[in-house]
Amino acid sequence: MRDLYVPIALLALSACATQSAASVPAASIGRTWLDPTIGVRQDVSTALVVLESYRVALKHGEIHTLLALASDDYLDGSGTPEADDDVDRTGLAQALSRWNAIALTDLDLRVTHVARRGETLVLEVRYAIRVRIGGRQSVLSEEHEMVLAPRGRSWAFLSGM
Repeated sequence: MRDLYVPIALLALSACATQSAASVPAASIGRTWLDPTIGVRQDVSTALVVLESYRVALKHGEIHTLLALASDDYLDGSGTPEADDDVDRTGLAQALSRWNAIALTDLDLRVTHVARRGETLVLEVRYAIRVRIGGRQSVLSEEHEMVLAPRGRSWAFLSGM
């Protein structure tokens, strides 16, 4: 039954994503926030729905859901010019399985900048990740770029997961 929950939740979220921008909260969806200085357009609203799906799936270690949010063309250059540390869709599955071993207690995402790059949507996102390592709570925070490509009326991650 749990396996059916995720696809149903994604279907419900994608239905919300196809509504008009006025029907999607401008400031936040769940624990994913949009900086108030960014104008809300339909593409940004639907991207927030995808980011919230990502946040929830990452927090709960739902690797299959995370992979469903990734484009078939997923390729993360890891921010370096060397190709040997690039992560494609296969490498993403391996990386996510290692991430699942971390006791993630909470995850907040704040979109600080949105830009169009051709057909893609580039989001600058500030993470606040709370993890439990060896019985101690730690908070990690960083700015990160996520690139999304159109997928039907929604978005899929091209990089940055």
